[in-house]
Amino acid sequence: MQELIEKYLEHGFGSMNKNDFEVFIFNEIINSQEHKDKSNYELSFFLKIPEPKIKRLRYEANLKYPIDEKAIKQEIDKSLSHAKVNANTLRCIELCLENEVARRYISAIMKKEYRFGDSSFNTEILRITIDDYEYLLKQIYAEEEQKIEDLLKNTKKDFKSNAFKDVLTEIIKSTTDSAINLSLSGLLTLFTTL
Repeated sequence: MQELIEKYLEHGFGSMNKNDFEVFIFNEIINSQEHKDKSNYELSFFLKIPEPKIKRLRYEANLKYPIDEKAIKQEIDKSLSHAKVNANTLRCIELCLENEVARRYISAIMKKEYRFGDSSFNTEILRITIDDYEYLLKQIYAEEEQKIEDLLKNTKKDFKSNAFKDVLTEIIKSTTDSAINLSLSGLLTLFTTL
């Protein structure tokens, strides 16, 4: 309560408008132990406000009270651990990202090289090609890139090519499930078990 009062009085009594006050309170709620892993739907139900308002508040809270890049990468990694692969084409990886800051982080990385993801079907689902996934992985986990390259070179199974895209496509073809763990740890596990 003391922190709330101090924040409210920071620029003088009454200077914090209603929206800024709501964003501050919302940020405290989503960072609390009890609510930090709740989905937008769960928060909407808990706070009794529409889901679009939850999305707006979450986005504003992440801008006003920024989360560090490490936390954004963890959010992306969590999403990658539940990625889906389009079984028909084997060229499209689908990620579910509720956090708009994480989606925009990915978009910003990809735009640097004139790449893009498709989220036209649903703003919380991002579809990227395997080529773009490889690029994204190298950008997010630059410090781990050599480890991935070494694992690719040392795989016990013979592939037509040791190129990342080809090995990943072969792995995807061999799996019966459309969900695959494409997080960094998931990839390292996949490549070490080959």
